[in-house]
Amino acid sequence: MKIVKKGAETRAMKKYKSLFVILLVCFILSACGTPENSLAPQTAPNYADTSAKTNASDGEMQGGYYAVKAYDLSINEETHLVFDALAFQSSIFCVVTPREISEGYQLQRDGDTIYASLNYFCAAAPGCDGIWVLENSLSDLSSYSLLLISPDGRVEKSIQLSEIHTAKSYKRQLICSGKDVYLVSGDNQLVKICQDGELNGVIPLPDESSYPVVGNDGSVYVVQPTQEGLHIHLVDEEAFSLSQAFTCSNGSVFDGTGEALLLLENGSGLYTIGPEGALAPIVIWAECNITINGLLGLDPIGDGRYLLMCQTGPAVLAPTNPDEISPKKTLQLAAIQPSNSLKKSVADFNNSNSSYYVQILDYSDNGSFASDVALTRLNTDILSGNYPDMICFSRISPYPYMSKGLLT
Repeated sequence: MKIVKKGAETRAMKKYKSLFVILLVCFILSACGTPENSLAPQTAPNYADTSAKTNASDGEMQGGYYAVKAYDLSINEETHLVFDALAFQSSIFCVVTPREISEGYQLQRDGDTIYASLNYFCAAAPGCDGIWVLENSLSDLSSYSLLLISPDGRVEKSIQLSEIHTAKSYKRQLICSGKDVYLVSGDNQLVKICQDGELNGVIPLPDESSYPVVGNDGSVYVVQPTQEGLHIHLVDEEAFSLSQAFTCSNGSVFDGTGEALLLLENGSGLYTIGPEGALAPIVIWAECNITINGLLGLDPIGDGRYLLMCQTGPAVLAPTNPDEISPKKTLQLAAIQPSNSLKKSVADFNNSNSSYYVQILDYSDNGSFASDVALTRLNTDILSGNYPDMICFSRISPYPYMSKGLLT
């Protein structure tokens, strides 16, 4: 990464030279390489933050005062990664998998391994009596099992899905309501299974993007994303059919908790969803100088805290003192298809630094534009005087900029 001059602002930019050197060390040496393969359970959208930056000093807070901190595990991050994280009772459970190959996984409780399997991990969810895990056989990819694992790592229940249902595959989606488990089959059906292993019903979902969540009332809902917004359907347990309950604005919906029927994250913050679809902010990310990289999972863990499973790993969102939130100077980092490592480094920096906020501008729009088109978009901005503060040169040659004297 080099620093782009801003013409008349060159002297002002020198003021931040020491910061940029720090950023070079923090971001680039470890994070600006070729993007690594992701083992996230779903396709990641553009997690680079391209929204306008605001902070608590700009006006009255819409949401609460929160801070986020990465949840650290004692694992070798070069060889393993945290595939999933969830809360059960007063403990945090994490699924750890090899980084280079997806076979085999460990279930850790508060950092200690309590269960290990050689099979492929698919999904997990907290139930009444432990953690339900959906796994795929290493030796027979058409064989799926549901396991109920106790908090101390004992397998309390094992259900061979091929014995009770005809689906050939299952998606990485699993929820629990009471003692019932809900899966989504590869042919896009919601499958309800009792804890005793009996198949209780099957419902065709509206489309491939639909997914189930559990409300704070224990009811199961199916979220259907559309261009007009989210259609949220209530599952009628008696008829085992869908009825449209309400609609709300787009975002990712998570299980409800406390007084919140459901929760929603839409890139700008975390919100509660009311029974009629109305949103109320819990926290606005920009107001608290928080960077969230692709929220995949969310569990309340008490005292107003939430366990977040992000694209870049688990983190804890917790209320904080208003005095801990102060205005930051925003620095724009231009990149083309930024790697998850870069995003994680930026998020870690933003969530821990009290003076600066780095905003990633992905000129490829998460791969929507080819690299040459993305480079043209960047160069057009530069020629028009819209300079980024920094450029990540993992997919960009620095020499054309050096020859024009644009780099310091």
